[in-house]
Amino acid sequence: MVSLQMVMYEPCTFRPFITLRLPESYDDIFARYFGRTCIRCCKVPANPMICLICSEMICLDMCCHATNEIGESYLEPEVHPCGVQIPFLALNSALIVLVKMRIEGLTTACKALVWGSVYLDAHGEEDRNLRRGKPLKLAQKRVERFYRDFLEGEVEARYSYHNISHLPEALRDAHYIHLR
Repeated sequence: MVSLQMVMYEPCTFRPFITLRLPESYDDIFARYFGRTCIRCCKVPANPMICLICSEMICLDMCCHATNEIGESYLEPEVHPCGVQIPFLALNSALIVLVKMRIEGLTTACKALVWGSVYLDAHGEEDRNLRRGKPLKLAQKRVERFYRDFLEGEVEARYSYHNISHLPEALRDAHYIHLR
């Protein structure tokens, strides 16, 4: 009974959804993270991913995408500490990637989707995979659209998730995919 009283008197607090504050210029975030080593494998990742919640950089293709001793990838939400649906910024492509745990029958599966970019060039176009080399600036309307889609669950209605094992190929071929 004492523990019930303690819970009743526990103040309720609201924590707003907070994400990494993205800089205006993509060059700034690229310079901050490019060439950094992964804290797990101590190697410079070929495909770094930045968690937009905790700002931790993880490998897509090395230790974090590889499974641990019980078969979990660090990209999977139940292993990564930031929740069951995690937004990442793929550093080498300037694309937002959502990783989500989905329950399919009696099993769970980790799914991912490439949302698009919140960084646009001077003409308002994405430079997926940074092929054109144009300076990219933060597009506030895209940021607002992404967070609206993300927070209101519109991602499920507008986009389809794919098996996370296909994420490296999806990022590599992302210049063929267009944001709806």
